[in-house]
Amino acid sequence: MPLYDKPVRMLFRDMIADLAAREDQVFGREAAVAWFAQRYPLVKQGTVSAHLIRFSTNAPSRLHYSARADEDLLFQVDGSRFRRYSPLRDPAPIHTQADIGVQEPIEDSGELDGPSEFAYESD
Repeated sequence: MPLYDKPVRMLFRDMIADLAAREDQVFGREAAVAWFAQRYPLVKQGTVSAHLIRFSTNAPSRLHYSARADEDLLFQVDGSRFRRYSPLRDPAPIHTQADIGVQEPIEDSGELDGPSEFAYESD
């Protein structure tokens, strides 16, 4: 059962409209997490981080989330910063394993992606 009247993937579109109103406007992972914490507090930080990757056209790990073409919304500037995807200036989105070799590597900002939360099954 959904936590809110819209699924998180749809709420993300609202978040992007607020945090990146202009195509060149960059926002950080922390800003996305804070946006959800303020408006939709039941959405977990890990869920927000996973959706950032899913919607980032140049993130190779988006393949793990079965991203669709209608989810090509963000471009990952570095390890923790994002902006709207621009088909005119950005490389083609990653949709298959073959697309990964064509992409430029994402620069690491030196920051961790967030708290490391790994739960063992026995926990």
